[in-house]
Amino acid sequence: MTELSEVVGPEQVLTDEGVRQGYETDWTGRFTGTCEAVVRPGTADEVAAVLRWAVDNGRAVHVQGGNTGLVGGSVPAAGDRPVIILSTTRLRTPLEVVGRSAVVGAGVTLGDVQRLAAQHGLVYGVDLAARDSATIGGTVATNAGGIRVCKYGMTRMQVEGLEAVLPDGSLISRMNGLAKDNTGFDLVGLLTGSEGTLGVITAVRVRLHDPAEESVVAVLGVDSLAQALELAHAQGTGLQAAEIVDRRAWAEAGGPDLGDHPWALLLESDMETAELPDEALVATEGPDRARLWHFRESQSEVAQQMGVKQKVDVAVPLERLDEFTTAVFAAHPCTIFGHVADGSLHVELFDHGEDDVLATVVDFGGAVSAEHGVGQAKTTAVVDDRGPDAIAAMRAIKRAWDPHDVMNPGVLFTVVD
Repeated sequence: MTELSEVVGPEQVLTDEGVRQGYETDWTGRFTGTCEAVVRPGTADEVAAVLRWAVDNGRAVHVQGGNTGLVGGSVPAAGDRPVIILSTTRLRTPLEVVGRSAVVGAGVTLGDVQRLAAQHGLVYGVDLAARDSATIGGTVATNAGGIRVCKYGMTRMQVEGLEAVLPDGSLISRMNGLAKDNTGFDLVGLLTGSEGTLGVITAVRVRLHDPAEESVVAVLGVDSLAQALELAHAQGTGLQAAEIVDRRAWAEAGGPDLGDHPWALLLESDMETAELPDEALVATEGPDRARLWHFRESQSEVAQQMGVKQKVDVAVPLERLDEFTTAVFAAHPCTIFGHVADGSLHVELFDHGEDDVLATVVDFGGAVSAEHGVGQAKTTAVVDDRGPDAIAAMRAIKRAWDPHDVMNPGVLFTVVD
């Protein structure tokens, strides 16, 4: 039998238990599993060789980028097969700007893509707090959202092409970045958001944008999310971000006192067109803007310090945001923050009420995942959300592409005996 070390070289197969532990547990510490090895291929050909080896030797493969996910999507799930973790962090080429696109290896961090774009006077439209550890391949695989969705849209809207290795070791590539491409199934779109269940993304081509106008960041207290939405919509096309944090979490982060209001609202908007209330605390210089953003971007860590037990990412129809948050606060000890302009909320629970919150989301006509993905955490809830017929259709695609169920078993779908 060919050894895994013969496929990619012994130095790229990590078997030491102490080293493996950093890969076997997710960022929250909530999801953990055991693998027999971590393999770190550096090319698409090596990825293909690893997947062929896994099929031939009865292994499951869990694909992992920066391991910044919060729903257990990149760590081993329970099962009866040996598992290897395939880390994409060495897939760091290419790394270049072609026209108004960035063509990058899947292991390049989101922050590196942003900095590359800035060197060419452009911006990449996806941004989130884990920018310097989350990989571009991981953000594409989960169709990540973040703080700029209200201006640029989700990751799927930025992807112009990708290269991926399928479970049988075959390589598909569509990296030409054509504005019009009507040639058959949209495999790029299908792989985007597939959470590693259909293959391993090895490189991507993403759209770049002209930089926004010089911006102003403002924070103020608001009495409802409806009021926050009104203020966000008042910024018109100049709106770059609209974030809300409940009063308790804002105070825990050390944010400035915004008066007796239940919510803190952070707006970033074009300086020339911003429509801000007189009571807003305004920052126009870079360090001051960054300071105000810190109170919002530290929320996940603040919740960890407060003893969060479950982190729930959901989307709710805009007209029902206040109704939903009122119901959740009444039922569970929690804090809430999120991206109010697109209805995406992060509920930080201090009890184990995730299932109840997700059921409430479905009742309100929302989505049980807005941007983190389904992972292992929401495999039951997603059936209630999408419906059994839609899940059956997804399973059919999974079986066609991955008949041996090698890729990320237990992620997105419940394990079927």
